[in-house]
Amino acid sequence: MSGKTPKTIFTDKDAAMPKAILHVMPSTYHRLCTWHTMQNALKHVNGVFRGEVKNVLSGFFYEIEDESDFLMAWNHMLDEYNVHENTWLKSIFDLKEKWVYPYVRHAWSAGMKSTQLSESFNATLKEYLKSDLNVSQLFMHFERVVNDKRYKELEAEYDLLYRLVNVKLNAKMSIQAREVFTKAIFLEFQHEFKQDVELNMNCTTNGGNIIYSVNMDFASKERHVKMDSDNTLSCSCRMFKMKGALCSHVIKILRDALNIKEIPTQYILKRWTKQSRVKCVQDMHGCEIQEDPKLQQTYRYRSFVLSSLEYLVEFRRVKKPIF
Repeated sequence: MSGKTPKTIFTDKDAAMPKAILHVMPSTYHRLCTWHTMQNALKHVNGVFRGEVKNVLSGFFYEIEDESDFLMAWNHMLDEYNVHENTWLKSIFDLKEKWVYPYVRHAWSAGMKSTQLSESFNATLKEYLKSDLNVSQLFMHFERVVNDKRYKELEAEYDLLYRLVNVKLNAKMSIQAREVFTKAIFLEFQHEFKQDVELNMNCTTNGGNIIYSVNMDFASKERHVKMDSDNTLSCSCRMFKMKGALCSHVIKILRDALNIKEIPTQYILKRWTKQSRVKCVQDMHGCEIQEDPKLQQTYRYRSFVLSSLEYLVEFRRVKKPIF
C-alpha cells in the first residue's frame, strides 16, 4: 500500500483482529461488518425478538444518527423484550463504537458497510478453483478468473463511455455530474439532486461561520450545513465525510444560496470519476510497475474497439439515407 494505511477496515467479530489492527495500523478505524453482525444476531438472539431481529436491529445500523437517540432506543428495546441480562446483547453493546451508526459516521468508509466485496470475490474463486488442483492447475484456473474479470471490466468501461444515463432534471450541475462521475455515483447524485428541489432552508451566522438549516418539512429531521471562512461546506448528515458524495442539503446550498451552477472541484473525488483509473501504478520504491503483457493486450483491444465505435458513429452521422 506504498506505506499508507487504510482509514477504515472492516472485519468480523474476531477477538484477535482488534489487537492486530491496533498494533500494526494504530491510526486505522476498525469497524465490524454489518452483515456478519446481523448473522450473529440471527444466531444468538433471533428467538428473544420473536423472529424480528432484523427489524429490531436495523435502525441501529443505518437510521439513528445521534448518540442520545441510540441510547434511548437501545434501553427501550431492552425493556420491551426484557433482555437486560442477555449476554450477546451486552457484548455487542460494548462494541457499539465499531458498528452503531452515530459512532461510525465520523470516519471515511467509501460508503461500505460490510466485507461483502471480499466475500463475493471469494465465492467467485470457488467457482473456478478446487481443493484437488495441483500448483500448475491452480495458476491455470486462476488466470481464467483474471481474464474473465478483465473482460467484465472492458464491458463496464464501454457502458461507462457509450451508454449515457438519462438526466431526469435538465440542469447544468446534473449534466456535469453525468459527464464526470461513474454510473453508480451519478445515479446517487441524481437522487440527491431531485430531493434538493423539495427542501427548505434558512440562514444564520455563528462567529465567522455561516450556518444553513435545511429540512423537507416541519416533521423531518433538520440538517445543518456550515460554510467555513474558506467557503467549504460541511453537512451534519456527514454523507460527504463518510462516502465522498454530495448530499441533497449541500446541493441545495450550492444552487439556491450560493447560485453555483456546477459542482466545485473540491467536491469531486477522483475515485468516483470516469478518469479514476487513468494513472500509473508505482511500487513502494516509487518505480512504475510494468504491466502484465496480457493486460497490455486487453488495453490494445480496448483502444481498437473504442476507435472502431468512433468511426461507426461518425459514419452513421454523415451517411445519407437511401430510399
